[in-house]
Amino acid sequence: MNMADQLKFKEVYSQSINQPDIFWGKAAEDVIWNKKWDKVLDDSKKPFYHWFAGGELNTVTTLSTIRLNPGGENRRQLFMTAR
Repeated sequence: MNMADQLKFKEVYSQSINQPDIFWGKAAEDVIWNKKWDKVLDDSKKPFYHWFAGGELNTVTTLSTIRLNPGGENRRQLFMTAR
């Protein structure tokens, strides 16, 4: 990893730790939402946290889009396993 990559990694890592709502909000932009969330992290009932409060996600639509358009937009891949 070159110096520029190391600096970028440290910057991204630092944001994931110090500003998780901003970090995960940016990451979630790459997912297809039926309804976008109202708040990335609802911590009003600590220690019970609610991520992407108010959002509605259709994983079938997201996975189908990734599968049908693998060379399209730069979307992060989402994998799900059922048990």
